[in-house]
Amino acid sequence: MKILAKQSPWEVAMMAGLLANAVARPLVMALDRAFVLPGLLFTLLPLVMIALIWARNRWLIALVTVINALSLFGALREPLVQTRLAHPDAIGYFVVALLELLGGVLTTAAGFVVLVQDFFTRKAASTD
Repeated sequence: MKILAKQSPWEVAMMAGLLANAVARPLVMALDRAFVLPGLLFTLLPLVMIALIWARNRWLIALVTVINALSLFGALREPLVQTRLAHPDAIGYFVVALLELLGGVLTTAAGFVVLVQDFFTRKAASTD
């Protein structure tokens, strides 16, 4: 994976979480057997956020982390997600809800780690 060599493991973890979110929406459309425009939007948005992380700008990473944390909070409060998690017998929808939540947790947690590491790296560099 020479392309990802410049990315930190935490940035790669953020991208993996966003990729899980990007995959979840087409899965819902496939399960529902219906294409909806918001589904396309919620597929493309995580891919755009991956591009923002790729830029390795701390402000863009902070923006992605905050947006993802708000999205995760909203998903946790969403009755549809709670229903899907409460019924693992509907395996397809259960897996989709799990992908969304685990991807959100991974992206948010890794984003905070990247930002904290960046803060301490800059602080150490400024004291030298």
